[in-house]
Amino acid sequence: MSSPMLCTPNFNIDSLKCKLDSSCILGIGGSAITFKGLHGIFGEVAAKVLAYNKDLDTTAANEIDLLSTVNANSFVVNFYGWCMMKRAGIKHPVIVMEYMAGGSLHQLLYRDLAIKLPIHFKNRLIKELAGAINFLHSKLKNKNPIVHCDLKPQNLLLTMEMHLKVSDLGSAARSSTTEHIQKDKDDNFLYITHRYCAPELFTGNLNKRPLPQVDIYSFGIILWEIMVREEPYRYANGGDFIQHAVKNHAN
Repeated sequence: MSSPMLCTPNFNIDSLKCKLDSSCILGIGGSAITFKGLHGIFGEVAAKVLAYNKDLDTTAANEIDLLSTVNANSFVVNFYGWCMMKRAGIKHPVIVMEYMAGGSLHQLLYRDLAIKLPIHFKNRLIKELAGAINFLHSKLKNKNPIVHCDLKPQNLLLTMEMHLKVSDLGSAARSSTTEHIQKDKDDNFLYITHRYCAPELFTGNLNKRPLPQVDIYSFGIILWEIMVREEPYRYANGGDFIQHAVKNHAN
């Protein structure tokens, strides 16, 4: 199956007021920086500026295609459109999405450990995450299931009413395609966080299509993290964690 082509921008850049400076940064990831912006119709929005790389058109097209498929639901951050924006003399695709006023799950868990989170609230967050994963893994609009591949508290955002939604489909893929997790020249995984990554992704056999079980593994770690409010493998460096994951997967 061929990769999706980058479609024509459908968002008017002139209608988006967004300062591309540190005062407006909402989050920084391996493939993008997300800024807070203002739109005349949608109000406050999140503008995800994709970082330049040689596969930029392909990665942007994939994320836009997936966001279009899952748009307008209670499980994934709403997608408003995309446009091109010039930054430091270089044009970047900008994905414009719903602004999540409650911040990330990671911020909620660790901003102030003195604030107790009621067990019924934790249970609701877990239930909403399970519902979102089930939604992505279902056949949407007669297309194949979507595997997120990078579920982690930083990619789980909260509304003003503290309801959870999944964000960042930059590493996601449809489960029946031949797409695989990207690696760089040093054989490191791009755009995914090792501590939430399923062990089979460390074995080097990345040409197989991603399976939904990859997200279920991440879900289990996040479930534990919500309950105990402690980062997984926090004492292990990257090399130790990879070796540990591969060894246990082999056994």
